[in-house]
Amino acid sequence: MLSALLEAHPLEPNQNGHTLEDDFEHFCAYSGLSEKAVGPIAFAWAKLAYFNGTGPRPALQHGLTYDAFMSQLGMLLRDEPAGRVALLTDYAIAWWSGREIVFAYLRDEDPGQVDEEFNLDDCHWEEWKPRLIAWLAKPVFVDRPQVAEWRSDAPPFDAP
Repeated sequence: MLSALLEAHPLEPNQNGHTLEDDFEHFCAYSGLSEKAVGPIAFAWAKLAYFNGTGPRPALQHGLTYDAFMSQLGMLLRDEPAGRVALLTDYAIAWWSGREIVFAYLRDEDPGQVDEEFNLDDCHWEEWKPRLIAWLAKPVFVDRPQVAEWRSDAPPFDAP
């Protein structure tokens, strides 16, 4: 049923170049949902539910949850090459490690260098929420050779 609908009405990419199909694939990768795990019928229903309400997504509001923000940020970051980071504030960045989002502060004396990693915990989330919502509306990415170097030196994910 969904296949017939999509043939008649192809999906339009959003402002980030993603279609609902792209978003669903990211959702599956992030959540662990797969046809193998839940079976073809349940997977088809989950996909249909996800696609219900196609069309432009509403602008993010102040009701954005931490989990929704992390999902959106992860989706954006996974499309960026190694070493390209999200410039969230003048002093904080984030990048996709290949498995998760990594947050880090920039050095006060040299904002071109990463200072230390941090967790976007409840304290930061509540304080930074308006800025992070604004960032999602107009994402800014910059190249950080230091991060690219770290990622290239990382061991394979299946290493002990």
